[in-house]
Amino acid sequence: MAHGSRDETADIRESRKFVKDAPWRVLVELDSDRGLLDRADWIARDCLDFFRNVNLLRL
Repeated sequence: MAHGSRDETADIRESRKFVKDAPWRVLVELDSDRGLLDRADWIARDCLDFFRNVNLLRL
């Protein structure tokens, strides 16, 4: 899960609570706003890495 640290709509504490009780959940706090548009490259790379790690993508 990615959450912008400058998100003024959704409180980042809610995301922290969401991942706290499930060890398979991961929160990455990005220096960004709600849209995360300035982090699109990071999000794309992270998604591709995830799909490779679970053998859903071979590149």
